[in-house]
Amino acid sequence: MLLWSVDGTLSLGGSIPKEVARRYVEVVWNRGDINAMDEILTAHQLYHDPTGDAEEPLSEFKDFIQGYRQAFPDLHLKVDRYIAEGDSVTF
Repeated sequence: MLLWSVDGTLSLGGSIPKEVARRYVEVVWNRGDINAMDEILTAHQLYHDPTGDAEEPLSEFKDFIQGYRQAFPDLHLKVDRYIAEGDSVTF
């Protein structure tokens, strides 16, 4: 199982963290709408994935996702489970 986690980096605006994470995966990763990241994420990202933990500005994260989607244009993430505790979501 691959887990990605975001801690306090989702722009919740009163929304349920799992729903925001679902929107992030569907809109940003699966549709490739990089501009939506301004609404969904905060200015600085702290993420955890199998390669390690990192913090980066949103502008750099946008470049990363855009490059990833260019390399893999047919990419489609299928998330089996979103797990949330407080404002942290793992998927």
